[in-house]
Amino acid sequence: MLHGSIIGLYILTHTLNDKDMKIKKLLVAIDFSPESARALAYTITFVRTFDAQLILHHTYPSEMTIDLAIPSAHQNGEARHLFISESITYFLKAFLNEQLEALGHSASFLEGTDIVYSVKKGDAFETIQDMVSAEQIDLIMLGTRGKGEEKKLMFGSVTSDLIRKLPTALITVPAHAAVNPIHKIAYASDGTSVNPSTTHLALLGSLASQWGASVSAFHITTKALSATEKAALDKHKAAWLEEATKHIHTHNLAYYVMQDETLTEGIQDFIASDGIDMLIMPREAEGFWAQLFKKSQTLETAKRISIPMLVVSER
Repeated sequence: MLHGSIIGLYILTHTLNDKDMKIKKLLVAIDFSPESARALAYTITFVRTFDAQLILHHTYPSEMTIDLAIPSAHQNGEARHLFISESITYFLKAFLNEQLEALGHSASFLEGTDIVYSVKKGDAFETIQDMVSAEQIDLIMLGTRGKGEEKKLMFGSVTSDLIRKLPTALITVPAHAAVNPIHKIAYASDGTSVNPSTTHLALLGSLASQWGASVSAFHITTKALSATEKAALDKHKAAWLEEATKHIHTHNLAYYVMQDETLTEGIQDFIASDGIDMLIMPREAEGFWAQLFKKSQTLETAKRISIPMLVVSER
């Protein structure tokens, strides 16, 4: 039972179509922390479904002291990077095998999957940004609350930058998230836009189709709506459902309007009460999400929920 009250529910029934967005390249950011291990384990469970290229990416800082016995011939320049890259690639392969074993799989589980090991030197955000552009990455996987050694190799502020600045869709995976199949997806609507992004709806439709998952949209208000506000929300709802039905393959696409004391409580209540397996959150800092972004609570939300969160762009 929801703690907040449902003040509106809209269901639209439609026929299926085949306008999916294909996931061709999937990048997992690895810093060898338990958090990135969970993100990788989560990725392993569905990467074969998409028949996508799997890129395991690690960035090491330029000033980082490498705890490796580097031969004298490889102490400087490109030779040093090549030696370090080959060494870290070895650890990336071992890291992947560890997660496969933890899930009860052998190495043959990913047989046929195109696996690429990427090791770059420099700033973590910049190297991932370059990878997204050069390799046309469709989806990024991040373990939340990941911490490196003294220099925070991958996450922390990098996670915030990736969520805020990259147009690419990404999934944050909490360290304590259960590695379960995705049966229910919830899209948190800002309740304002009358021109929904076809790009992220196509991605949402592709994910739902591949996973065989149902999709619900919801909007949370923290106060009683005036007649004008309700009319504006109804207009948004109609526009969102009309566009969503072109991409999301489910016969009954529901849109809930809920009232709760706070946005965060409303999100958590909806996830818990409806058994949601993945939360979808728009990246744009407007309307419903302005409070979250201005107070830097987007990452806090990711920390407080126990399920993966897909961050998509409204642009």
